[in-house]
Amino acid sequence: MVKKIKITMIIIIIVLIAVGCNHVQVPDDQLSENGGDNNEQNLMEENNNKQDKNTDVREKSGVEILSEIFPDQIGFTWMYYGYAEYGHIMSIVGIKTDIDFYNISIKGYMNDGVEDPDPHGNRTFTIEYNFNNSEIKEYIVNNEDNSNNINSIIPNKTILKLPLKEGNSWEDVFSYNGKNYTALSVLEEIRTNDEELKKEYVVRTTVNDIEGFPDNTYVEQSVYREGTGLVGFIKTGLYYESYMPLTEDEPFNFGYGLSRTEVIPVGSVFTFN
Repeated sequence: MVKKIKITMIIIIIVLIAVGCNHVQVPDDQLSENGGDNNEQNLMEENNNKQDKNTDVREKSGVEILSEIFPDQIGFTWMYYGYAEYGHIMSIVGIKTDIDFYNISIKGYMNDGVEDPDPHGNRTFTIEYNFNNSEIKEYIVNNEDNSNNINSIIPNKTILKLPLKEGNSWEDVFSYNGKNYTALSVLEEIRTNDEELKKEYVVRTTVNDIEGFPDNTYVEQSVYREGTGLVGFIKTGLYYESYMPLTEDEPFNFGYGLSRTEVIPVGSVFTFN
């Protein structure tokens, strides 16, 4: 009886040892496979995290890109001067924003040698700059002659158009002296302003076969600076306009540039010193 019990206990011990060994023993090749699966899963998780972070960096819309060329503060005031004592002053009086639209409202007045400047007189004007995802349009109302321009002959023109790359061009159809013409604008140059290290966009606009201008060609050039807007304008004048003689080196006979900018309370009056 005792002998049977001993045999039975020995058998139980052998079985337990065998089961224990089978439970803890894992082949080396299986270990490497499991480790590879874990590494692959970790890499996938890292890539997914990177993709999630990349989706958080949203590209700028066309409206956002174009609106950065102009100031965004009510009361921002430009003061320009040019040939033959020319000058005008204008200020931002309103800004409207939307997802796909941006608007800047401006009021201004002439400040030149013709008469004393009067921000509430007849020689005043308004400008609306409308931005969408492709372009900036300029709408002017000149109270002096009830026209839609101040110095350019092209009303309601496109002043800049995406993409902002040298060589980009666009057209505006307009009426002048009862005839229809097409103005071709080209973004001729993108440069960096030396003082402010801001980008400047040089736009040249040409109208061919138009009577009254030298060689029947009208040309104007506008310069827009990032964060400031228009900083310079020159154009060819009519035959009888003699602000400056035309030469091969200087084919323009009228122009003005930015004198300074200030932020002033809306309604305040500033004139050139």
